[in-house]
Amino acid sequence: MPMQFTPLAFGVMLLVAVGTVAYTIWNNASRQNTYGNNGNNNYRDNFDYACGYDTKRDDDTTGDGQRRRKRNTPEQCSICLDVLKTKLRTLSCTHKFHEHCINVWINTQKTCPICREPISL
Repeated sequence: MPMQFTPLAFGVMLLVAVGTVAYTIWNNASRQNTYGNNGNNNYRDNFDYACGYDTKRDDDTTGDGQRRRKRNTPEQCSICLDVLKTKLRTLSCTHKFHEHCINVWINTQKTCPICREPISL
């Protein structure tokens, strides 16, 4: 009796193996289409898309070329990530920081933490 089930078990295992291979091939092809194998081989664009970043480069302008207003969110110090309120220091590149934060930064670095422009003291 066990000999009769062996061909059936082999057939089921073969069907599962073929199904798994077919699913893997379909899933990989689907991923390549989703992540940018559309003739555009720009690595950064593909990476940005895969990570969920908005890849539109002109998303800060309206259709007529006018700059959009920024959201009504408070500015943050990019060093401590706290809201900029008092005792601010604005660098020559116009980036703003808490005075204490940027002073500590300047002790070790001589460039803006955001744009890396040299800081003139």
